[in-house]
Amino acid sequence: MPCFKDKFFCSLLVLLLFFKAGALVCLYFCNPLGEQALIFPDSLSYIYPAQTWLAYGQFWEAVSANPLLLRTPGYPVFLGIISLLTGNLTWAVAAVQNILSVLLLIPVYLTARELAGQTAARISTVLAGISVLYFSLSFAVLSEIPCTFLLAWFMYFAVRFLHTTRTRPLIAAAVCLAVAVYVRPAAYYFTLVTALLFFVLQTSSWKKILLGFTAPLLLLVGAWHVRNFATTGYAGFSTVNAYNFYFWNEDFVARQNGFSVPQAHEWLQERLPQNFAAMTAGEQVKIYRFLGALLLKAGWKYKLVHAPQWAAKTLLGVNFVHTSRLLLGAPTDETQLAFDTLNQTKSVHVSYLKSWPAKLIFGLSFLQVLLVVILGTTGLAALYKSRQKAAVFLMVYCLYFWTIGSVFFGAYARFRAPFEFVLCIGAAIAILRLGKRLQAKRQRIN
Repeated sequence: MPCFKDKFFCSLLVLLLFFKAGALVCLYFCNPLGEQALIFPDSLSYIYPAQTWLAYGQFWEAVSANPLLLRTPGYPVFLGIISLLTGNLTWAVAAVQNILSVLLLIPVYLTARELAGQTAARISTVLAGISVLYFSLSFAVLSEIPCTFLLAWFMYFAVRFLHTTRTRPLIAAAVCLAVAVYVRPAAYYFTLVTALLFFVLQTSSWKKILLGFTAPLLLLVGAWHVRNFATTGYAGFSTVNAYNFYFWNEDFVARQNGFSVPQAHEWLQERLPQNFAAMTAGEQVKIYRFLGALLLKAGWKYKLVHAPQWAAKTLLGVNFVHTSRLLLGAPTDETQLAFDTLNQTKSVHVSYLKSWPAKLIFGLSFLQVLLVVILGTTGLAALYKSRQKAAVFLMVYCLYFWTIGSVFFGAYARFRAPFEFVLCIGAAIAILRLGKRLQAKRQRIN
């Protein structure tokens, strides 16, 4: 049965659309921050390439005429199209992303129904629909919501292939994953992981996987490699990994030298060669990796000790600094606002929890996240008994994005976005199984 014939699901979509529209109107007219509640330090690095693409037909790095290498073109294209159609790069983006956050429930519903039936599908869409994280990120000029939307469709097609071994869902999975990589390069290495998983889990379909998944993916993703090499001589997909490998040592440098983290960033910037900006992209990447390796060698014990804290922040964070901006207006500490919102270096920003409304919002948000995580992991473990291949695939998917989102001091809830919808599916399965157990227990008692 098509999902649009499920009256419960359609009613949920309509309800959420009205709720999102009301929230957008309230934010526009009532929030004292205005559009600043939607803007982050990273936003410019997406907006500027979108503007240069519209004006000159080329993607440039933020505030320069250098070819785009740090970011990838997926989200700038998304912003550019919205700007072209509406003439706006803040409120219109928020409106479109809120629509996407609702449409995200369609692949969530289809995946959950494929794995555990209609009731689990309905529960999973309710859980994803009330996600505080997806609500807050819908109002951010950041790439998480479009990327998560694409990854949710990728997950549905991947699960379909593992169940049916048909070619169409395999090709669709390749296309969705490739586009997601263009939106957020964090998904780049999962292309290899997916191919390996498909080969291991569907050993009899290796030719189909090679032609229907690996080849299309290589062609689609490889096109940006070719573009980068042709324009800059750098054959990589993005320089962001090398950049982060170096600058993600800010906390260690700050601790060793008694700096603040922003001061450590400046120190790392000054440590680069004086002619660094004039070097080729390939030379810059080599320097980032060389200096980053020296810092990693010196600070690996520090990172190892703090890794559990960072992993917990990604898995259990509630994105409260941004949520409080949306629901309560300007926070108390304006000087650290931008840094705290994007790089939440503390586990809990207590300076934003002084009022009772803030404490209530934080408490309810944390309860929602905690329940989804506990039930989600329980449900995925239970799924292994009935759908082993799909369960393995979903678990590896979650572990991949959890790991890459937890390897540095700025880890927080934003990096859970790619896999929270999977936890919602797992939570629905756990709730359904718990309900069946309670029903069976009542029948035995009666």
